[in-house]
Amino acid sequence: MDNKTLMLESLKAAYSFLDGAEKILNMKRGEGYAAEHPELAGLFMLTAALDFHGRAAASLAGKESGHE
Repeated sequence: MDNKTLMLESLKAAYSFLDGAEKILNMKRGEGYAAEHPELAGLFMLTAALDFHGRAAASLAGKESGHE
């Protein structure tokens, strides 16, 4: 993938993580909770991104070693 495509994919992922964070926080804690606690939405997004990165790295490592 070229850099422009990677950037666009990253923006889509960030939006997806934010949307998911807002929906889950509001579902668990009540409507408006995510807006009142943006720091939690940010931490949720960070956690989702780190999890995705770890899974992607593990997948690549498996492909490189031949252990898919």
